[in-house]
Amino acid sequence: MQENQNLQKDPWMLFIVLTPSIIALTILNTSDKGSILLSATACGLIAGLGSFILQSTKSKSWLIRLFISFLFISATTITCLWAVQEPNDASLLEQKWLAQQLGETSFKVPYLLKKESVDVPDDLRFFYEELLIFSDQQNKRATLYIQFKLREEIGSLEAFFPNALDGMLQKIGLDPALLKVEKWKETPRLIERKISYEINNKHLSGYAYMHLKGKTIESLWLFPYKKGFSDAYIAHFSDNINALRL
Repeated sequence: MQENQNLQKDPWMLFIVLTPSIIALTILNTSDKGSILLSATACGLIAGLGSFILQSTKSKSWLIRLFISFLFISATTITCLWAVQEPNDASLLEQKWLAQQLGETSFKVPYLLKKESVDVPDDLRFFYEELLIFSDQQNKRATLYIQFKLREEIGSLEAFFPNALDGMLQKIGLDPALLKVEKWKETPRLIERKISYEINNKHLSGYAYMHLKGKTIESLWLFPYKKGFSDAYIAHFSDNINALRL
């Protein structure tokens, strides 16, 4: 009789111990929030092992209620984790973008850009009087506004833009030879480009906009570090840029 009871309990013990880890590890395969879900896996294993221990002293009906409660908590947690994942470009394009103006450039973005603390490098002080940078503070890709205040006027952006772009590439350790640049607009005082490159077998696209007025150069960048921008996203961003009094 005791042997039959043990046989009946064993499947329950295995089910209770393994299910939490299986749920979390399955989600790990499709989520970039690995660290959070690994913690959830650990919690699930602890809860499962706790149920394993308790089953020796509690009735099966009590164990069933415990397990159902745990499944409810797990489902709620997983739903919340999925809800806070980074939205894709299609969903961002469906949202109402926020209007922002910095310097003499107005534009629209999903997330307002915030000022970064930055100083002009010592070896560039002879050329730049001031350097302002605003970003959306995203990790995998960035929307940037960069304003350069020059000490002397320059006639056009023809030479300045490639140097600024090379500086951006060096900052993330990317070989400029990997970069592809597609010209959209170009005048002595305005440049607009689509940029793209291949890294880690991924094709990443971005965007660059720059205009010159007097001693001030204002620029907007959609810069892909680990994640690119879709063509529709780039087009929507570009269409909502307005430089005042050029």
